[in-house]
Amino acid sequence: MLRGAVARLRENLDYAKSLEAEVRGRDWIYLPTTFETDEQPLDLHAHGLVGLVLEMQRMMGRLAVIDPAAAHAEFLRWPSDDDGIFARLRIWAARHPSITTAEEAATVLIGLSNKAFWGSLHQRDLMMTLSRRWSDFPQPARLEIERKLTSTSYPWENPSRSAEYNDRALLERLRWLAAQGLRFSFDIDGIVADLAARQGGKLPDIDDAIEDIQPRVFSVETNDDPGELITLPIREILSNAGAAEGIDYRTHVRNDPFSGLVEQRPIKALAALSYEARNGRIHVEGWGSFLRSDKREQDPSRLLRLICARLVNMTAADLSQILYPASEWMRRLERRLVAELPDPFESLWQKMVEAAVALPAADGERYAERNWADDGLNRPVGKLTQVLLQDPSLSGRRRNSGLEADWKAKMESLLSLPGDLRRQALVFASFHFVFFWLIDPKWAEAVIMPSMESKGPDGDAFWDGFLWANKVPPPPLLRKMTASIVQRVAEGSRRKPITDSLADILLYAWIEWSDRKKPPLTNTQFRESIVEGGTHFGVQVLWNLGRRLRQQTVSSEKVSHFFREVWPLQKALKSEETSRALSTFLFKSGDLFPEVASIIVGRLVPCENFDAYAISSEEPGGIIETYPNELLEVLLRLLPIDVNRWPHSIGAILDRLARAPQVSADARLMRLRRMMGRPAMQPSN
Repeated sequence: MLRGAVARLRENLDYAKSLEAEVRGRDWIYLPTTFETDEQPLDLHAHGLVGLVLEMQRMMGRLAVIDPAAAHAEFLRWPSDDDGIFARLRIWAARHPSITTAEEAATVLIGLSNKAFWGSLHQRDLMMTLSRRWSDFPQPARLEIERKLTSTSYPWENPSRSAEYNDRALLERLRWLAAQGLRFSFDIDGIVADLAARQGGKLPDIDDAIEDIQPRVFSVETNDDPGELITLPIREILSNAGAAEGIDYRTHVRNDPFSGLVEQRPIKALAALSYEARNGRIHVEGWGSFLRSDKREQDPSRLLRLICARLVNMTAADLSQILYPASEWMRRLERRLVAELPDPFESLWQKMVEAAVALPAADGERYAERNWADDGLNRPVGKLTQVLLQDPSLSGRRRNSGLEADWKAKMESLLSLPGDLRRQALVFASFHFVFFWLIDPKWAEAVIMPSMESKGPDGDAFWDGFLWANKVPPPPLLRKMTASIVQRVAEGSRRKPITDSLADILLYAWIEWSDRKKPPLTNTQFRESIVEGGTHFGVQVLWNLGRRLRQQTVSSEKVSHFFREVWPLQKALKSEETSRALSTFLFKSGDLFPEVASIIVGRLVPCENFDAYAISSEEPGGIIETYPNELLEVLLRLLPIDVNRWPHSIGAILDRLARAPQVSADARLMRLRRMMGRPAMQPSN
């Protein structure tokens, strides 16, 4: 049985190789190391085909114990012209004397193509096999392998650095094999010395040759000891820090001495950054480490003043390179800067806006559902806008008291930036649009409101920010916005998140204020928005209305009025999707069921997958028993001609209707039951 299982697994691996060739045009398959020991077994469920290859190795190992001849016969069936799966299996078999003789093992290694022999794919497994069987090989075989080691190389497609890579590959292998005690007929010390000289005297780590490149999960600790940076001259700090930085993947340690200097000697770190900046070198990572440090919030005023001065003295182009951490630093310390250093803050503000203009153009194609709030929150201009919105002068303002002229000038400077930079500020301005309108309506309407009517990205940025705030504008402002809202609703297929939120805002405004003598949203305007918004918008309005009804935040009279006076009669809204939404609302409307059913029944069309479970799952005494006539009329409208398309629970509903005296003898119900093949039932008394 084991022999048959091994054969079937071989066939499956060969089939996998052919599928790869068919789909990708080549049969090369990524295969991490499959070398394992009893003490360190590998995971059979690893990515890709690793598990299957491991299973083949383990099954072959068991077969070699039970039936060595069968294992050897299976080995002989493996193709010798493959550089992937079967090359790996043959290398594995060459390591096991129970499967291959010394001569056969040597023949496997000598017969590997240069790609398989020198490539990194099989390197770890090949080295382990060489180390294990070297002493078993006959002298002629060892000489042939030595020749392969010293006179062949990987077939690089790009030969520009092939000599360097080949030297390193040979150097790695020879050093590791020598460290394992293998003896060669050539002068290995001389060859290693010659190779090392060609590599600039740098010797790779001995274990590089058998590095396990299999993906692993591990944590990386940070070593931020500044070490000698504390005593170095200012001009040498960053060059030495850069040489020491980086992740050592063997020790799983990230070395970041400059961040340690930032924490322990912030003034010296700032001096090093400023020295580089004066010489035209902006160390972006260093500035980020310095400005993002949590300790900046505890800096004394003198150090804050010094940081402001160093940033102001940069050119706009240089400052733009570190505008991300600089704007975040300014946002975090805005209150202290305004209170303790008002003049340096003003100078820095102007320089930051100037640097924003020098940012690389970010305008480009965006997918339709991308929200400008995401851009604003993560871009320097958005952070500068947040700095403005934290201004203490905005607190405690009374209605129509006006905004300070200096503050308005700063906001206008951001809103006058080009392209996407403007929109990153606009999304925050429109987030506070209702507040600005209440405090300074003329300014808000003149500066922010024009973007509301834009059909391009400016309009998207306005509505992203406005709806992000999730505030319904007061009636006077809503009247001014209604035309633009209807226009946005009509674009629902392009900006789905916007229209979903507008559905809730319009419904709220209609419920709360439609009874006024001059409502901000009339029945006609609401109906027009539903028609313009189409099926998706109409369904969203119905969903919101149903939610409000269940939460008891809308009266029964208002619901009836909505379906009588607002819900459109146009054929465009008589669709399967709309009928599903209407029926879902209806089945959950409780005591309103008969009234709403009488209004909407003529607007229903046959549809699949309507929510029949909502009524079939009710306890006796629900809609089925209380309003059987109305329910039967609704079902006659909803059920498709094809019985196979009826909801699963409709049979149970028809059975309960058949027990209701009011409709048990109704010919229409009998016809529906016959269509389903349901037997006649006696009505309940």
